[in-house]
Amino acid sequence: MIEAEYRELLGDAVPSPRQLVVDRYVDGFRAGDHTAILGCLTDDVTWDIVGHATAAGRGEFEALVDGPPGASLPRLTVERAVQEDDVVAVFGAGEFDDTDGAVQTFRFADLFTFRGDLICAVVSYVVPT
Repeated sequence: MIEAEYRELLGDAVPSPRQLVVDRYVDGFRAGDHTAILGCLTDDVTWDIVGHATAAGRGEFEALVDGPPGASLPRLTVERAVQEDDVVAVFGAGEFDDTDGAVQTFRFADLFTFRGDLICAVVSYVVPT
């Protein structure tokens, strides 16, 4: 009831519960916090990093979390998030230091599908810039 009243007054200024889960997920990547990331996911989560890799289940998902071996944690900027029904789409930019110390930059779009309060599927589009 109160959330609906706030939304009516403030519109998109109040993040939805699903947006808050996505925020925790992204913050987990920024911090390299596997526990925080996995806490946002269903046990049978799938992840399709288009043109790169796929994962089914938390174990396979976790194996992809750290990115390229020897790379720094990603510095991620979320520029826009859009929600419709059980899907949250996030668009942004990021960078990381590779093993040689060179800064690698990229743009990304992630589609998060929810089942209940948890993410059950992620589709990631990542394009180097």
